[in-house]
Amino acid sequence: MSGPRLYLAGLSGAGKSAVAERIAGWLGWAAVDVDREVEAVECLAVAEIWARQGEAGFREAERRAVERAVESAAGPAVIALGGGALEDPGSRERLARWGEGVWLDGPPAVLAVRAGEGRPLLTGPDPAARLLELLEERRPRYSALRHRVDASGPLEAVAVEVLRRLEWPAPEEIAEGIVFGRGVLGRADIAERALGGGGAAGRVAPSGGGSPGPVVVATDARVGRLHGGALTAAISATGHAAAPVELPEGEEGKSIDGLTALWSALAVAGADRDTPLAALGGGAVGDVAGLAAATWKRGIPLAIWPTTILAQVDAAIGGKNAIDFAGVKNPVGTFWPPRLVAIDPLAPLTLPERDWRAGWAEVVKAGLIGDPGLFDLCEREGAGLAARRLDVVEPAIRRAAAVKAAVVTRDPREAGERRALNLGHTLGHALEAAAGGALLHGEAVAIGLVAAARWAESEGIARAGLADRAAAALDGLGLPTRPPAGLGPAALAERVRHDKKRAGGRLHAALPVAPGEVRIVALDDAAVDRWIATLFEGVEVG
Repeated sequence: MSGPRLYLAGLSGAGKSAVAERIAGWLGWAAVDVDREVEAVECLAVAEIWARQGEAGFREAERRAVERAVESAAGPAVIALGGGALEDPGSRERLARWGEGVWLDGPPAVLAVRAGEGRPLLTGPDPAARLLELLEERRPRYSALRHRVDASGPLEAVAVEVLRRLEWPAPEEIAEGIVFGRGVLGRADIAERALGGGGAAGRVAPSGGGSPGPVVVATDARVGRLHGGALTAAISATGHAAAPVELPEGEEGKSIDGLTALWSALAVAGADRDTPLAALGGGAVGDVAGLAAATWKRGIPLAIWPTTILAQVDAAIGGKNAIDFAGVKNPVGTFWPPRLVAIDPLAPLTLPERDWRAGWAEVVKAGLIGDPGLFDLCEREGAGLAARRLDVVEPAIRRAAAVKAAVVTRDPREAGERRALNLGHTLGHALEAAAGGALLHGEAVAIGLVAAARWAESEGIARAGLADRAAAALDGLGLPTRPPAGLGPAALAERVRHDKKRAGGRLHAALPVAPGEVRIVALDDAAVDRWIATLFEGVEVG
């Protein structure tokens, strides 16, 4: 077999064509849709072929299309089959020799809704009942395939789960306690390591005797729906049970209420000081889970499976955690390093488009701080990153995570060098708060990065042209580089004066010098006001 090859089977409505299209786009594989191939050759829609030639005529055309697809796919490819294609023995044999089969399965009632109208075999009064009949007829062929994936969820999540079932290179340890690799979110060996496997110390505590106690998993409803099944299966394979706690999404979950919800779950689980707490989600989930782990029984192990770009390259790494309080972002927190951070680059592929774009601000920041090649990649490969092509997405995430890991390893308590990680955040946090939810964190950071570069240029700190390069890179990634209309300098100045990085009446600001180099500068209030004023030049203020 020349390269990975997949064929997707399942009932109508399982999403085979859409899943194949997503996989092919992410991986740069060829994609073949058998029904579309039949239509192209016959110059008729599938329903018309059935009407004119009957099922026998369609099946013969389908058999020939499968044969052509198998013969023409010389490299990595994914084939989306028609629902009944595997009923032909010759097609089954060709496909089995050609690649790996995946059954996209789901409740007939769900698939019937997704299938919609116009399916020749579903024209009766009860499409769901007909799909159930077809399932029983075809089950022996479907169940003989190597992989079975629940297809009832969002199609991006289905495509990601298909990819998690494949064999990929072993995860890479990019720093101590940080593993990176496709599918690590669903791997039992990674879960075993996160739970303290390999010895008595650190293992999940028994609850009332014999069997291991449950593992509390902090997440939110959306992430739980998309990725919770994979992590639950991985934890279950270690002999433990996952006990999910669904927090409100985003900043709303980073609150006293979110913290007490996790404490309550840990109490119910009988968690002692050796019982790990798991976090599955973005930066907000990791933050509140980290604070819960740091404070329960004066500290328990923490394992994080970050699912957003922002969390994978920044928030999950370094052990800083906090909750929002009294209208201020992150004033209550601790340093509590996780036992393990497991970065699965497949997970962010399920992000909504705006969240996907927002995460790249932290990657650009990492390039400016410590990896000129990463910054160049962001400038050069904006289109590939926007298209979610894994050949550029994976190295970008891995390199950005490595920058953060290297900095926090050298300065774990933010005594010096770690302050560079605040690049773009001084004004970014103030913008985010002042915008009242109109800006995502990454969008605010993008604006803050350009503002820091422009101010640094004006003060002779940054090389000429750096701000324009940063702005072009961020713009190419679909991110804003100027504050939205309606905000004014006064709203930001008040918030910046309460920034955690103030000391001795001065603000310690991270400013870029060149890609890979940052300088920490102490600014008095007058300098901060001038910096903020430059941010609003040419912007309509409220």
